[in-house]
Amino acid sequence: MPLNKLNESVIDKIDSLAQNNEGNSILKFNVYDPENNMQIQMFSRTVKVDLSDSFLKFFEEEMDIGYRIN
Repeated sequence: MPLNKLNESVIDKIDSLAQNNEGNSILKFNVYDPENNMQIQMFSRTVKVDLSDSFLKFFEEEMDIGYRIN
């Protein structure tokens, strides 16, 4: 996720999606700043998600953010 797309609204939407799609998959993020060539990896210790179509659709269509399923 590019740093310039990360804001309070996006965090609230991801939080809501995660709470409405509880499951067994760990939620991880790579946030990067291309201007400064920096990145940070983060993951949720308490929230696990179900990779439902609606959950993945948010990242594909609304955010245009790439994702990977391991």
